[in-house]
Amino acid sequence: MENSLRMILEETSFYNQIVLPKKLISLLPHFLSSWLRTTLCAFVLYPLAAIFCLNFWKRYVSASKESMPSRRTMVFQAIGAFTSIPVSTLFSTTFEWMAENGWTKTYPRISDVGWSYYVISTLIYLFVVEFGIYWAHRLMHDIKPIYKYVHAPHHRYSKEIMISPFAGWSGHPLDGALQELPYGIVLSIVPVHFTTFLGLFLVEAVWGVMVHDRSDAKGWPIMGSDYHTIHHTSGRNNYGNYTIFMDWLFGTLRHPKKCNVNNAEKVINFATGEVAFLCLNFWKRYASDASKDNIKVSQLIDVEQTRAGFNIEQVDIRASQLNIIPNSSDCCLSLATAFNRR
Repeated sequence: MENSLRMILEETSFYNQIVLPKKLISLLPHFLSSWLRTTLCAFVLYPLAAIFCLNFWKRYVSASKESMPSRRTMVFQAIGAFTSIPVSTLFSTTFEWMAENGWTKTYPRISDVGWSYYVISTLIYLFVVEFGIYWAHRLMHDIKPIYKYVHAPHHRYSKEIMISPFAGWSGHPLDGALQELPYGIVLSIVPVHFTTFLGLFLVEAVWGVMVHDRSDAKGWPIMGSDYHTIHHTSGRNNYGNYTIFMDWLFGTLRHPKKCNVNNAEKVINFATGEVAFLCLNFWKRYASDASKDNIKVSQLIDVEQTRAGFNIEQVDIRASQLNIIPNSSDCCLSLATAFNRR
């Protein structure tokens, strides 16, 4: 036990020596040296992670200004993040201190436990942390005083056009710290390799930036930025961290819209080159929603079947082959728009 704690202490001391001058380290208590090292690294990591969200910057250059956050907004987000970093790193440094003093179940070497134990314990750790972060995040919404004074500053970016990678760490100083708590608490319950824990914490920090880049990249069951954007705009769904599993399990999952004009274009020119609508059942299901927008759904169906001379069931089959699954009234508008353009 004492040997393991000594090895963990040597490891954190080594990291301190990489970042900080030896003279400064000799003047500071070990805890403050570790906190300063972590804080300085976070000051560098945060903007780098935001800059390397290449999909966001590609859209920022090519899209209209009205659809992207302003420079002023992103500067404001960055200022909010930089002011909260010293508090967040105080919590993560405390987790290191707990490990150094034997308050956790961390172990320094994989060889001490074997690879099978290492892999299984790491997966269990990630699962329990995912559970903890889900409920920490959800309770921050459900407990009104905490939401009002701690989490609401992060949710001032409730419109999609205001969200950028810089918003990831921006908010009240206690916001990120409270969502980090499961990482430290679970350390006392589930054995995990110490270096792996530090690596997972680093990945978590980068993920907090990336999940705000508004990318539509799909990677089921990953809780990507398309899911997290819904969390910001709705304020009530998709509380999860890395995956959508906890939201699915506890009934708070809301999927991104799968149907848009681009999907509609996949079926244009199908059935002898005429416009084909995706699914008769789809139009019936959303007829009430579409009628609010003055779209004559049943009339469009009848007209198109007559004009194109195809069986609408063939379109259903083709839509399934293309993996197009309409799931919102916005799809009605998208397809109707495509129809009107023809």
